[in-house]
This record gives sequence, C-alpha cells and structure tokens, in this order.
Amino acid sequence: MEANLGNGEEVRLSGNVPVLGNNDPNRAIKMVSTRLDYPNWVTKEGIFLPGDADVVKYRYCVFSGGKFLRWEGEHFRPLRPHRTESTVMSTHDIFGNFGDGRRSSDVDDATDASRLPGQSHGHGA
Repeated sequence: MEANLGNGEEVRLSGNVPVLGNNDPNRAIKMVSTRLDYPNWVTKEGIFLPGDADVVKYRYCVFSGGKFLRWEGEHFRPLRPHRTESTVMSTHDIFGNFGDGRRSSDVDDATDASRLPGQSHGHGA
C-alpha cells in the first residue's frame, strides 16, 4: 500500500470480516513503514481471510497518536479470496485511488467516522 501521510500518521487496514476488525477502525490492523520503504506500508504478518467469504471489502484508515483520524474515502475495495488453502494473494494499492476513476477527494466528508460502510494479502494474506 502506498500512502504519503503527515508526520506521526500511520495506516491501518479495516474490512468487513473479523480479522480486519468488522469495519471498526479501532480494531483495524496496523501497517508499518520504514525510512527506506516509505511511502510503502505493509502488514507485519500475513492476514488469513475466511474461505467462506465471497467478497472481502476493505479500506484503509489513518491514525495519529493511537487515535482514528480519517478513512481514505467512502468507497471499499473488493477482494475475492480463492477457495484453496494454499493461495497467497497480495495487493498494491495507492491510498485514496480506487483504480476506477474514484478518488477519496471525490467523496464529501470522507473523514466522517460515523460512516463505517483497506494492502491486503488475500487468503494467505
């Protein structure tokens, strides 16, 4: 996941399944970056998505000082996990760019935390 953020801000991954916090930003998965890797963010470990989920919907959120600041936008990103145990998927997302012409800046009040509808590494994430 590529995200240029402000000083002290961090990216977290949230989604519609329990392992991604059930769309609760306070239960989202922390992502990390280093000086050498910035602005690229990754999860520390793989994320194992439920095999029974037809579509996992995820999006990213920004925290600072341990507090939720904003969603990347109103839209969710879809991920269709494969039904095999050995499948590992990976994504390379750009924060605020949904790949279909939608950008987070196209959404009114994208920082409204009451609108709870995220690099995900698919089934073996």
